[in-house]
Amino acid sequence: MPLKVVKDIIPHPTNVYHIEGTGPLVYLIPGNPGLSEFYTLYLDELKANTPDLDLELLCPSHRGLDTKAWHSYNLNHGDTTLSLDQQVEHKVTLLKNWVANSNSEKRDVIILSHSVGAWMAQRVSLAFQNDPVINIKFVGLLTPTVANIAKSDRGRSLIWCDQKIGYMGSRVGRFSEFLSWLIPRSVIESLLYHIIGKDNQNNPAPKESIHAALELVTKPKIVKQALDMGTEEMYRILSDLEPEDIQGFWENEGKFDKLWLYYVKNDHWVDNDTRAEIIDKYGNDQFAHIDIEIEKREYITHSFCVHYSQEVAEVTARKIMEVFA
Repeated sequence: MPLKVVKDIIPHPTNVYHIEGTGPLVYLIPGNPGLSEFYTLYLDELKANTPDLDLELLCPSHRGLDTKAWHSYNLNHGDTTLSLDQQVEHKVTLLKNWVANSNSEKRDVIILSHSVGAWMAQRVSLAFQNDPVINIKFVGLLTPTVANIAKSDRGRSLIWCDQKIGYMGSRVGRFSEFLSWLIPRSVIESLLYHIIGKDNQNNPAPKESIHAALELVTKPKIVKQALDMGTEEMYRILSDLEPEDIQGFWENEGKFDKLWLYYVKNDHWVDNDTRAEIIDKYGNDQFAHIDIEIEKREYITHSFCVHYSQEVAEVTARKIMEVFA
């Protein structure tokens, strides 16, 4: 089920990972770095764990993070740095046109999202709250970074680097460009096996994860875009759990059947106090449509798509089946 480039239904050619199906459409919004390659195994496992639903699955890369585009190799070509708002607009346009192109009179849609993709999913789901064709049934926010990212362990480190070093995207992008010119791709791949090759239980990383990481680090333009977007996240995604642009999200003015938040125990991108605030505020009977889950297995990490796609896909499948039972 190969990665492909969508050109004809969206203004900007976009890498997508697509699995055909006749059932509800699963639309996965990635985190950062937003390469659809990181989610291929997760989506394959999700499909395998929901055979009765015959799900169609679609995961776009973020705009500007298209590994199949020639300009991803060169810092001086292609899109300039794209904002979070532009990424939201990109996801809305693709979903709307994808469903319209399928000639469906009405289509049930499941929005899944990872990390900062959850922040985007809040806005994407509300964009379709009165849509006559797209019916959002389920919204899943996996290891969501929807507030106070800068207060997390990794967020504080990124803020420090931005303040002390500055222009991180450009600097690291240049370094990536230099490495890609200096070191053969096969050597970089071998290095990645040593860097991310085993999880905290000493299990080897799937080849899909190594391939995705290789596609990332050998594309300087993507490195720059990912770091620039990450820096914007630190200053844009603040303490307000319901800013003006998502008013009504938690109260379910999007009218979806279930909102599911999935946290891992030790998340270096999620501030513990913010997570506790979300659970305290929305994890009660007043919000019966909201299901908040904290993963009991401590070894599963924020970046589950690197090592734990199978485990998280099984959990996701169970939640989806509850809605469509």
